[in-house]
Amino acid sequence: MKISKLIWTIIALLLVLVIAGGIYDYFTRSGNAQVYSSQNTVFSALTKSNPYFAQAQAAANAGNYQEAKTLYEEALGQAQDSTQQGQIAFKLALLEDYYGDPIKAVDMYEAIVANPEYANYPIIKAYAVESMAELYFRTGNTAVTAEIFKDAPYSSFVVPGNISLTYLHFEEYAASFYPLGLVEVRIADWYAGNSNATSTPDGVPTSSYPAIMQHAITLANADIARTQSDPNAATLIPDILVGEEALYLRMYTDNLATAQQTEQACEAAMNIFVSDGLQYQDGFARYYYALFLSTQGPSREADLETTLAPLSTDYAGYKGAYIMSFLASGSTNTLGQKKNLVTLANEDPQFKTLLLSLGWTAKDF
Repeated sequence: MKISKLIWTIIALLLVLVIAGGIYDYFTRSGNAQVYSSQNTVFSALTKSNPYFAQAQAAANAGNYQEAKTLYEEALGQAQDSTQQGQIAFKLALLEDYYGDPIKAVDMYEAIVANPEYANYPIIKAYAVESMAELYFRTGNTAVTAEIFKDAPYSSFVVPGNISLTYLHFEEYAASFYPLGLVEVRIADWYAGNSNATSTPDGVPTSSYPAIMQHAITLANADIARTQSDPNAATLIPDILVGEEALYLRMYTDNLATAQQTEQACEAAMNIFVSDGLQYQDGFARYYYALFLSTQGPSREADLETTLAPLSTDYAGYKGAYIMSFLASGSTNTLGQKKNLVTLANEDPQFKTLLLSLGWTAKDF
């Protein structure tokens, strides 16, 4: 059940949706002009005190690159302390990442990490490192990897001929600043994917992998708890939970997690979309849950059909959602998911009909 490449491609793409959100903002240490917390985030402080910042956010959200860039630069000039400067610098890098020059964006992210003035704002450094990784995973641009790792300290993470292990070390570097939920789930996913390896290229015995994975999951859940009291930061919780859902599915397949643990992870991912009112963004949570149910035998076939039913019966609602383009392209096996999709189609005739309506043919099954 090949899922790793898919889930991280999905999450990297979904992050496009939160570019304008204040999700990277409130964890700071003492020593700034003011103390930030979940009740007084950097984002909220900027929104209240810096008129250019709110305007820049709106322009970025609309995809107006040049206007947003100009406004962020104006906002930078009115920042009240180094923490606000760090937040705005990150927004400029993120803007360049999605709408401008990705290589320039890498340099901007690295400048944030290297800036000693942001030492009291470690979470912005963690997000800068993670955003570089997401830029690569989202685009597959090898020039991005070359730019990231061309100089120290990043060059020390390179494992020749092993891009997966190189990026594991990169994610661990992000975690050294702050254990972000997405970072920790990525780390756990690497160890889960290599738990059956006959050798240990990272130098850690495979017998230690389960404990490493569980520790990473614990840290990811702690980060979810951190963000729950902050509406802006909480926008990434669904992505973390879908990542955990896919992770547990992989672990279950490799006998590293129980059926109960895996189903609980699936239910948590499904429920967050309901509680957040994100009805038509739950497609991949449904997909992974259905894959789990397909391993549980005939007694769960009705649950599988119920889980997938909205994708077929409410096509108009899900039209335009990434899940539909994923299902349509599944016949070409671009993300290695055709076998899983065929399994679901063979268990759920209605789902098979949906795939046929999206361009699949009888010979694909």
